[in-house]
Amino acid sequence: GTDLTPAEAQAYAAQGVQWVAIKCSDWANGPMGNPDYPAQAKIVADAGMRYLPWAFIESGGNEALQIETAWKAAGSPPSGAPMICDIESAVNVGIVGRTLASYGLVWACTTWADPQVHPGAPSVGQLADIGCSAFMPQSYYSAMSISPAGAIQMAVTDYGSLGLGSFARPLLPLVDGPALLTAAQACKAAGLTGISAWRYGSNGITPAAFQGVGQVFGTAPSLPTYSLAAPTVVSQLSSPTDPWDACGEACVASVVTDAGLPQTPGEVVTWALANNDAASNGVTTAQNLVATLAHFGIQAAEVQEPLAQSIPTALSRSHEIVVLVTSDSDGNPTTPGVAGHWLLIWGESSGGYKAMNPLSNPAGQLDTYPVALLQACDQRDAVEILYVEPKDGGQPLTPPSVPTLSTGTDYALPDGGHVTFS
Repeated sequence: GTDLTPAEAQAYAAQGVQWVAIKCSDWANGPMGNPDYPAQAKIVADAGMRYLPWAFIESGGNEALQIETAWKAAGSPPSGAPMICDIESAVNVGIVGRTLASYGLVWACTTWADPQVHPGAPSVGQLADIGCSAFMPQSYYSAMSISPAGAIQMAVTDYGSLGLGSFARPLLPLVDGPALLTAAQACKAAGLTGISAWRYGSNGITPAAFQGVGQVFGTAPSLPTYSLAAPTVVSQLSSPTDPWDACGEACVASVVTDAGLPQTPGEVVTWALANNDAASNGVTTAQNLVATLAHFGIQAAEVQEPLAQSIPTALSRSHEIVVLVTSDSDGNPTTPGVAGHWLLIWGESSGGYKAMNPLSNPAGQLDTYPVALLQACDQRDAVEILYVEPKDGGQPLTPPSVPTLSTGTDYALPDGGHVTFS
């Protein structure tokens, strides 16, 4: 509810906080986006935590506009991205569900289902019955009295479909560490995977209140990890031209190969270097890689976020991602490094990122690099492959058919003209 400073974000992360839901809309003043969302997202990611957009939706006949405003304020997340919506009293549930589905969002609803607590709020059953494919009824509230003798009330929330697990949120303010620790211990005993806390002004949970809470759920991070099937290994040194400038192109060649297209890695790299790269200075940009992928019929997008955010986000959608890091002359990630180097990331492991390194020593191999190392080398520039490859459950791409043109035949053009080949 209130903005985090970089120091506060680091303090929360140090106590084991792993996720932050950032407000992306201001329901109190009508459909208004939160202009601080991008800066807050960066602060959270820089602290090594992950974030989700959190929209407040209330009645007023403009629910669709509220959702649109929140979606835009959150940076227009792509289809399949998660969003948490806090559904207030007397909203039009059908409009909410249809609007969220139109954006392709995977969303969870937080609402009070007890009319005695929150009169007019939609029930969990109503939310589950809207028939929206993007709606996942994974957020349900049920009062849970925990020690001492019901003094602390909890709302149990299951965000399993979003990768957060099952956790609890205090119904009553827990402004001190002992109370939050007691609640965390009860959550652990009940089989939950975490606890969430409300931060709003002076009544919010401070970083100090989380002292010991992280240890209750395990000192090691318990964030979900994602791994795809290993990609085709491509050595950039196999390029017939400019091999030392072909790291990004080699990563693209791996993607093209795994998409089931007929071009060989060498053909892909040769075309990219000849047609689509900044040959004057040897620098391959993210825009170059996106354009090369588009040439071969593969959609991709540049992502300028810390890799602590961009990598898990892409992998959670079964997308590979090409990231830019600093490296030594052999392509090994290092800081400060002597050059920028592209790596193809295809998975996570305990404390590491799985990468196809087109250089390294020997050139072209699969490596796992510590998360802390890649974060230190992070250039905050990446290309997410917006396509699920066959090796990861997607469909192979079909090369476009090229018609056979005959000499002496008149062909009609789309603009109304004609052409004859001789």
